[in-house]
Amino acid sequence: FPCPVEGCGVRFNRAEHVQRHYKSIHLKVRPFECPEPGCGKVFSRTDNLTQHRNTH
Repeated sequence: FPCPVEGCGVRFNRAEHVQRHYKSIHLKVRPFECPEPGCGKVFSRTDNLTQHRNTH
């Protein structure tokens, strides 16, 4: 499954991975914010937020 953005060229084995890539990379959707006061980092996926929270 290729990324639909012209010039991107990234391919995936699963359609849902294309959607995840498109939203996070091309649309820059980042709805998950670190709740740590003063941090302010935001993430496109909950698993990335969870991994980040372990650094606090």
